[in-house]
Amino acid sequence: DQKQLPPTSFFDRMADTDDEDIDESDIDLGFESILDRCKAQGVRSLPLEWHYRSRHESLIAYSNHSFYEGRLHTFPGAVFESRDLGVELFRVEGVYRRGTTRDNREEAAAVVERVLFHRRHHPDATIGVVALSTAQQRAVENEIERHWDSEPELRLLDSDDRLGGFFVKNLESVQGDERDIIILTIGYGRDENGKLTMNFGPLNREGGQRRLNVAITRARRRVEVVATISAGDIVSNNPSINHLRRYLDYAERGHPALAVDLKGSMGDAESLFEEEVLNSLRSMGHDAVPQVGVAGYRIDIGVRHPTRPGSYLLGVECDGASYHSSKVARDRDRLRQEVLEGLGWTIHRIWSTSWFADRPREERRLADAIDLTLHGQTDMLPDADTVPDNSGTGPLPPRSGGAQGSVRPDSPSVDVVSVDFEARPEWARDYEEPEAPRGPYGRYDFHDPDSRSLIVEQIRHIVDHHAPIHREAVLRAVREEWRLGRSGQRMREAFDRAVTVACSPGGIESRGVWLYSSRRHTVVRVPASPDAPGRAVAEVPPDEVRLALRRTLRDAGSSSAADLCRAWARLYGWRRVGPDIQNVFERSVEAMRASGEIEGPSDQLRLKD
Repeated sequence: DQKQLPPTSFFDRMADTDDEDIDESDIDLGFESILDRCKAQGVRSLPLEWHYRSRHESLIAYSNHSFYEGRLHTFPGAVFESRDLGVELFRVEGVYRRGTTRDNREEAAAVVERVLFHRRHHPDATIGVVALSTAQQRAVENEIERHWDSEPELRLLDSDDRLGGFFVKNLESVQGDERDIIILTIGYGRDENGKLTMNFGPLNREGGQRRLNVAITRARRRVEVVATISAGDIVSNNPSINHLRRYLDYAERGHPALAVDLKGSMGDAESLFEEEVLNSLRSMGHDAVPQVGVAGYRIDIGVRHPTRPGSYLLGVECDGASYHSSKVARDRDRLRQEVLEGLGWTIHRIWSTSWFADRPREERRLADAIDLTLHGQTDMLPDADTVPDNSGTGPLPPRSGGAQGSVRPDSPSVDVVSVDFEARPEWARDYEEPEAPRGPYGRYDFHDPDSRSLIVEQIRHIVDHHAPIHREAVLRAVREEWRLGRSGQRMREAFDRAVTVACSPGGIESRGVWLYSSRRHTVVRVPASPDAPGRAVAEVPPDEVRLALRRTLRDAGSSSAADLCRAWARLYGWRRVGPDIQNVFERSVEAMRASGEIEGPSDQLRLKD
């Protein structure tokens, strides 16, 4: 990709040199990749114009608009409005220590807070941190080390997985990495004297805009920009620095900064056929919009989800203008559908020949597809995606095998009962984020002994409603209600004293890092929906883990350890079973064996009674 700069020796040369002072003209880049060597030998090159990494088009919209002149073919995601997707700017009151360490510690602290937030609320998401300078990279690493003992979520970060593990990298070394969430820390800003210079280290050098393009296109789901400056603070004639200014503006204001509509629909239906299908959907009572997408490829018709605002229930493909414009029909049939399904779409295709030959049948198929998708039965959709005959006389037989003929009169009748295997079991309850009751904070300081009775009441309220619960979760809820920042030593000491008082006879009970209440018994609490907040495995009490495993195993009758682990993890919304989840599972199974709750070999676990 000529718009992205591959790794060079730029930062290697900076081991003992300031990134603001190095002369990049001394660096011999040579051939940037083996592809350049091929071009030098006269090998013909073709542009790669498909982009399918981003699960939301806003993640690639800036680069497509500013670097690729809108030539990238991007694909719309099934979710078009969500707080968990897209690009967002987080402003920090920080200082760039130009005279000493050349880093921004306030930004680094804010980065660690965002990492902790995502570990607690999106434990299945992969995370990467990108810094514009090596000094800021070290500042983030130092901040993580500083909180290593006090924040258990940091110790659970898996940094050994090259493809999915957590990382903190500088602008130069992040090429080729992909993560669900990328946190970009700018680092540069006003110094100790309040002065802001237009020197942004490697961005000022040749290829700076290409380095920026690398950094802002690493995310699949979300980019969070942590900065002490805004777009209005930057005034420069350097093209690379102006790209940074415009990207900060885009992160803060969204699509109006580019004058690009990212809301979904791109206008009217492209053919009479699409218009008829659109009218049919609306007559059924569905909210349907034509031409879903921003650039390149678009879904002909999107049916919005009736109960999940900001997402689509079904994508309808018609063999209209966009189909016939494809040079290779198979390209549309297979590759594009695979990409779209990877972005969360359920695709239903309607052929114009079938529509005009038997419209009532196709409308029934469409209604059935919507109903089955709405109730989670996409695997039961009829296999009626037949390829139209080039002669126009009618559809050919289905591409896949199976019994597609008419039912003989002597065929036995079969009653089919639909079962949603992904549905949450009846014994599970919705997980709710703990919240502390409000109090008269204006007259108190958190560390003041006079505040202790108020904190004790907040702790008891949280534990009474959410026990058993991890002490860190209680502290986090109390801290957020007091509008306080990170949990420093004084705050923890005040909190620990309040917990001791709250655990007086007749109050709550402390068992290690877990707090219990006599008013609540242990239940299995899981996210209410795929988008609802969840917990990291470190904050699920051991007895709740064992209860969930016991009831999952009871429902299954028997199970292998691997299948049981996957079912348990899926129940809590953890799509990826990492080492932390695997370790908790294995310890829990060993404890259940020792207590006589389960028996059998690892490939056939079962409840003992």
